Amino acid sequence: MFNCVVLSKKLGYFRNFSSLALEEFNAISQVFNEKYVVCEQKRLARVNRKRNIGAGYLFTLI
Repeated sequence: MFNCVVLSKKLGYFRNFSSLALEEFNAISQVFNEKYVVCEQKRLARVNRKRNIGAGYLFTLI
């Protein structure tokens, strides 16, 4: 599987893979990360949680 670090070193490959320029992708990912943090905090702060925050497996976005 490709990741952004590897693809960003080869701009042609990155453009073909994502159909975005690296600058466009960075701008979109910055907006996404800001919204993701807010949504993640909201998800973790819900009242009906069965487990404490940090308990269980680590949540990752793959």
